[in-house]
Amino acid sequence: MKVSPEARDKADPKLLSTLGKADEDDTLRVILTLGEEPFARTIPRFHGSFGDRTAARRVLTEERKAMVANQIGDVVEHLRRLPLRINGGEISPMVVAEGPAKAIVEALETFGVRHGTLDRAFTVIEPRRAAVW
Repeated sequence: MKVSPEARDKADPKLLSTLGKADEDDTLRVILTLGEEPFARTIPRFHGSFGDRTAARRVLTEERKAMVANQIGDVVEHLRRLPLRINGGEISPMVVAEGPAKAIVEALETFGVRHGTLDRAFTVIEPRRAAVW
């Protein structure tokens, strides 16, 4: 399969090799790193007034989700519109994308996708038809 220079620059060597050998419909699972380099880190506000660790953790998690959504939410939404199954992107700037190789290349070409790493390639095995006696 042909890989654009933009996608080539963002793919790790193993992913690039796999894409080069893949058909457009071959299913791949990749880990995509999103956002600006480096991903913005903010110092969370002090939550000592909660007294309860569970409540403080819940607030910190919600703040992190809001920060991540602000920084990469548009990119994640764009990736969800591709024929890919997207997981993650809520509390970290990374998602797991699974789908056809052609859509993986489109994802790598997306502004806001910084890097792609191959997780695994899949071979879809169609079930055999039951024998009719």
